[in-house]
Amino acid sequence: MSSRAESTRIVVSVAASAAGAAAALAAAGAGVGATGAAAAGAAAAAAGIAPVTVARAALLGVHTTGFPVSPLTPATFLVVGLSEISLAQHQRFSIPFLFGASLVMTAAAVAFGLIPI
Repeated sequence: MSSRAESTRIVVSVAASAAGAAAALAAAGAGVGATGAAAAGAAAAAAGIAPVTVARAALLGVHTTGFPVSPLTPATFLVVGLSEISLAQHQRFSIPFLFGASLVMTAAAVAFGLIPI
C-alpha cells in the first residue's frame, strides 16, 4: 500500500473515530453523566472554582485527545478495524494533531474568557 493511501486511510479513521465518539456520548444521554457532573461540581466548589469552568475545561479534551484515540472507546476499535490499520498506527498519527487542536482550543477558551486563569 502506498504511503499516500495509508495516510488517507488514517485520516478517515481519525474523522470517523471523532464522529463515533460524539455519537456515543449523545447516545449515553444525561442519565449516565448526571452523577459524574454532580461530583465534578462538588469538587470544583470545594476548590473554589465555578463548576461551569470545570465543565468547559473537561469538554475541551474529551473530543480531541480523549475519546478519538482511547483504547477504552468501542468506536475507536470499530473504526480501526474497518480501516484495516492498527490502533498503534491510529494513535501515532492522530495524537499530535489532536493534542495541537486541544492547545488551540484551550488558548481560544482562555482568550474569550471562558476559562479564567
